[in-house]
Amino acid sequence: MKKIEGLNINDGVIVLDDVYLVDCTFTNCKIVYSGEVCGWVNTAFINCSHEWHGAAARGISTFLALGHQLQPTGKFPLMNSPAATAVSLEYNKDGFLSH
Repeated sequence: MKKIEGLNINDGVIVLDDVYLVDCTFTNCKIVYSGEVCGWVNTAFINCSHEWHGAAARGISTFLALGHQLQPTGKFPLMNSPAATAVSLEYNKDGFLSH
């Protein structure tokens, strides 16, 4: 897994697969995820859109099929930035989706 630190991007495309983000900020970006291992700490996703592929898309589809809903919450759980935005999924202490 590639560790990326201190990256600040506006209006870009960020691929989460196989990266560990530390102290990064992404604003108005497209966040792309296919289901590979990833993680982050002290990283903000501000006003970003999300694009799910492969295993990640199948996981989200299963989550929705089980009757759960994705709802804006204002921030990712376990992220230290109050400005981060995302959907209401549960993440464990390592930044991975919990079940």
